[in-house]
Amino acid sequence: MSDLRSTLHDLANDDGRRATDVSPRVVARLLGEVRALHPQPAGARLARSFGLALAATLLVALAVPLWMVSRIGSRGVLSSSNAPGDRAPEVTTAFLPLPFSSVPTRDAQIIRIEVPRAALGTFGLLPVDSVGSLGWGSAVVADVIVGEDGLARAVRFVRAPIARTE
Repeated sequence: MSDLRSTLHDLANDDGRRATDVSPRVVARLLGEVRALHPQPAGARLARSFGLALAATLLVALAVPLWMVSRIGSRGVLSSSNAPGDRAPEVTTAFLPLPFSSVPTRDAQIIRIEVPRAALGTFGLLPVDSVGSLGWGSAVVADVIVGEDGLARAVRFVRAPIARTE
């Protein structure tokens, strides 16, 4: 084993000495031939930079709306909230982003409206067929976050719990 190690060590030293004896012209020619084997298009560096910039832009475009919705007060997929004076807690979904959720706003308001129950299926929450059987009725209450410019940013669906009979 030591013979192999010493032979490899001698070979490495010999290669190191030979590398210093090579003329710059030979090195340039060798590099030119290697580069010819793997040519890069003229705009490859520009295209790579453009691709990275595009990927960063898409990442920001997807992350900002999610961050904004989480800051507005998302409470989980299904959560309960008890407003003062309510007899029973409401069951709500998390705030779901709408197409204009990425538009910045300084002064947003939550507006409560009634929407057709098919809106639940639009967001993929429940199949439209099963919505009526779960006590949601023909219309559901929705809290919509609206900015000062009138654009809706996010929506959550609200349902009062089913009354228990004891």
